[in-house]
Amino acid sequence: MPPVLPSTDPSSTPSPRHQSRIVCYHQTHYHNGKFVSILPLLAPECGVTHVIIAAIHLNALPADVTLNDDPYGAPKHEPLWEECKQLQASGIKILGMLGGAAKGSYARLDGPTDRFEAFYGPLKEMIEHARLDGLDLDVEEQMSLPGVIRLIDRLKQDFGKEFIITLAPVATGLQLFRPHLSGFSYFDLEKAFGKYISWYNTQFYCGWGI
Repeated sequence: MPPVLPSTDPSSTPSPRHQSRIVCYHQTHYHNGKFVSILPLLAPECGVTHVIIAAIHLNALPADVTLNDDPYGAPKHEPLWEECKQLQASGIKILGMLGGAAKGSYARLDGPTDRFEAFYGPLKEMIEHARLDGLDLDVEEQMSLPGVIRLIDRLKQDFGKEFIITLAPVATGLQLFRPHLSGFSYFDLEKAFGKYISWYNTQFYCGWGI
């Protein structure tokens, strides 16, 4: 009896399994002076797969890297980083969000090599301190395409292929010839460096972010 050969009919080839994600942004770490715990996200019914800690800012001095308004290593943030480790131990990935509405972080990472190195080094130290699994690049200011490619390239070089890189364009950033906040073309970025980008956390929530 002749061997049974696999079918060449494409319809018989199973599709890759779809990866579902539930992504939670966490930026209010204190409310009325009390620490806001993220441990409830461990509840099985939540189904959270990724938590993005916001927001990391690169300030005027290279060594001044803050999480919201305070140094990322400040005692007030120690409970947060400890809880992040607990979530990671359960399989939840922890990312940091760089940038957002407070402008300046990406301007400092753009342009001349010496300026990039001066500000990138402390950012790298922050990622290592927090043991982040990835970085969400929320570019809400003008940045060049070579600048964002250089940043993604260095992150992959320093933290490896498993390090998660996401971006957070406003919706018009994913429409051709529409104004948006980031300066560069996401279509050109995807064409040049899309293989290093895990996904896009597109912002649909308002009408002024164009």
